[in-house]
Amino acid sequence: MNKGLLKSMYRRRMSCPKAVQQLWDAVKVTRCQHQVPTLEKIAKYMSRTHSVTEEEVSRQLQYCVRDGLLLVKKSKGSKGAKLGIEQEVYRLPEVENDDNNESHDWYCFECHLGGDVIPCQGCHRAYHVACLTNTLGTKDKFICTVCQSCDEDSSLPNIKLSKLNMLLTWVCIVLKDRYSSLVNSSEFLRRSILIGSPGAQVDIGGAKESWRVRYLVYRPVDLGTMMAAAKSQKYPNVAAFLAHAQSIVHSVVIFHGAHSDLADKSRQMLRECLSEIAQIRACHSCYEAAARRENRHWFCKPCRPPHTLVFAGSPYMPAKVLQEKDDKLEVVYFGPEHSRATVERDSTLPITDPVGYLKKNCPAWSKAMDELARHQKMLSASNQPSDSEDSDVEEPISKEKISLVKETQPIVKSPSSLKRERFSSDEESVKKEEPKKEVVVKKKRGRPPKNSLTSVSASSTPSTTPVSTEPKRKPGRPRRKKPEEEVEEKLSLDKQLTSEVASEISNEEEIKTENQRPESPTTTAPSTTKKNEEEIVSSSCMEPQVRSFGTQTVKKEKANIEIIAKLKEELDEVRTAHAEELKTLKETHSQEVAATKKKQWCYNCEQEAIYHCCWNTAYCSTECQQVHWQREHKRVCRRKRNE
Repeated sequence: MNKGLLKSMYRRRMSCPKAVQQLWDAVKVTRCQHQVPTLEKIAKYMSRTHSVTEEEVSRQLQYCVRDGLLLVKKSKGSKGAKLGIEQEVYRLPEVENDDNNESHDWYCFECHLGGDVIPCQGCHRAYHVACLTNTLGTKDKFICTVCQSCDEDSSLPNIKLSKLNMLLTWVCIVLKDRYSSLVNSSEFLRRSILIGSPGAQVDIGGAKESWRVRYLVYRPVDLGTMMAAAKSQKYPNVAAFLAHAQSIVHSVVIFHGAHSDLADKSRQMLRECLSEIAQIRACHSCYEAAARRENRHWFCKPCRPPHTLVFAGSPYMPAKVLQEKDDKLEVVYFGPEHSRATVERDSTLPITDPVGYLKKNCPAWSKAMDELARHQKMLSASNQPSDSEDSDVEEPISKEKISLVKETQPIVKSPSSLKRERFSSDEESVKKEEPKKEVVVKKKRGRPPKNSLTSVSASSTPSTTPVSTEPKRKPGRPRRKKPEEEVEEKLSLDKQLTSEVASEISNEEEIKTENQRPESPTTTAPSTTKKNEEEIVSSSCMEPQVRSFGTQTVKKEKANIEIIAKLKEELDEVRTAHAEELKTLKETHSQEVAATKKKQWCYNCEQEAIYHCCWNTAYCSTECQQVHWQREHKRVCRRKRNE
């Protein structure tokens, strides 16, 4: 380590945070007992409650006074053996002047203790020299490992910020369900101070001692804060999320001690958080599928890129390979449990090996093989282009194909249009002098009605070819036809339709021409071409509708997940409020019981007594005393009387 970093090291606090809490308790209890908190009184309390020697108490008191965590003043005794004698009296720090104007934490982020620390130039954390593992920096600028990991974390480079924070929100939901005591820092950063006999103890701590947090914990963090940050998309990477989880452990250990139950629970929470993050880093698609669980076959859905499939473990079971580290593989097994494990590469077999000698007669094996078969089927289906995938990407049509369609495309007409054509041929000579106008037809986007045929005129009589019949397709998105297929289909339809219409026209003698404008063959050809193009467009218009249904489904699922998360959050708040109310009721009840035990009660009518008779007998009035005296008490009364 260079000398510049040593120069930046300075002494923040010397007192141990656990000893500070105990000394604060000693001063508080001594004050509640209407005594003066001197060194003797505090040492007596510490010896009786925490088994601490007077020498250690004196040393920690000096550290607390030096750090500003205890105030000391000299005063003269007002009664007893200390009357007129000057003595040092310790007081709690001022609650009003507890604004945190410090730039860095007072305690080491690694060991959570005070002493000579080096502050980080990138954040509020500080470290002991002995606790440093990497001294990156130049001259007197020190950058801690947390800042380095936040700046250099690239474990998920191809994931969007919104999706990353959505995954971290699911991690927070898992942690909140399992560690509800770490959700709110105002709840778990609270210290209870019990005084009184074991049967009637009173808590003089609780919410009244919230000022202690601002003196000990530089920046409190809880699971609720982490979830709010994830919902607001404030985490740029996974390392920033882990830094907040480590801050929870740091806060709990400082406030409650390294060996407290809550500290053990916070460390367990951190280990589980690391496990969840490792799963996201291994494959965020698998983690998302496990969190959503859209259906019972969620595990069979292949990822992109797909995982390698092997037989792993002892006995062998089908599994997906998530990560490869040297000669070890991290796998997740098919089957009912979907458990994870790290296995040696030598203890795996390719999935293509025959399973005859591996077959076992057990439900877990059957379930695993069924899931494997379904996964392989879905994997092969995703590799082959489907009709829906072909329809999403339109194939470009060359100029040669377009010209071929225009030349060979037949013109099919409906019976009514053929009637109009016969009438228009009689007046063709009259209309030749008029300018030719194309009939503008307003197109409507959407699916065309069934059995609808475009109105055209046949330039030549089509050849007699049999009508082609196709097997019925399954319901779903219609397959887009190529222009050549449309030409052949319309040729067959034209032949059938013109033969039927010709016989019908020969039998008719009168044609109604009211409000009808005759059309020339030259004007119908472009209009029919437009209508044929409209058919193609209308069939392709079904594709965005189907895609919109999928988009709506994803939006609904996302909305449902947000609603479930909101309901869970509200349920946690209700549970927290209920627990707090129960705690308040218990405290009130214990106080009432303690107050009740301090009173005396009438032996006759059980009302509050004001007249004492003997060691266990009292009365509320002279009437009750006379009644009880005449009935039985004069034979057993233990009160001494002057003869």
